[in-house]
Amino acid sequence: EGRIPTAEDYPKLELCQQIFAEALRMYPPVWFMPREALEDYQLGDYLIPKGATVAVSQLVTHYDSRFWQEPMAFWPERHTKEAAHARPKFSYFPFSAGERFCLGEKFAWLEGVTVLAAMMHKWEFHYEGNRPINYVASLTLRPKHGMHLRVRARK
Repeated sequence: EGRIPTAEDYPKLELCQQIFAEALRMYPPVWFMPREALEDYQLGDYLIPKGATVAVSQLVTHYDSRFWQEPMAFWPERHTKEAAHARPKFSYFPFSAGERFCLGEKFAWLEGVTVLAAMMHKWEFHYEGNRPINYVASLTLRPKHGMHLRVRARK
């Protein structure tokens, strides 16, 4: 349309939604969540005792080849509406899930997708690094060596 996309355009920004979703799959901002077992639970051969802390990891799940074909590849088309409905529950949860999901999730999607669309409308981004993008996992994930990008205005 020749103008910068706004929040009102969100429903039409399906490709940007898929790109944002795939970025969150590969690099979830919060990569694990500690939870307390409320009762004893038998998990296969293991007993998780009541009161134990269990770490649930988006990062591990989002790279699990049982749920994601070629999990190291960046494929936005994994996130079509049809593909999302076909995935097992809790195989994708960048904003947590269940009773303790992130209250800001809907706003994060609206903001992230709209900002991505607005940036891509005006600029081209090219990775200029000479090594793979690795990350540091502390409370959140961050690029270990930064992101070396060349930014050019679109014509």
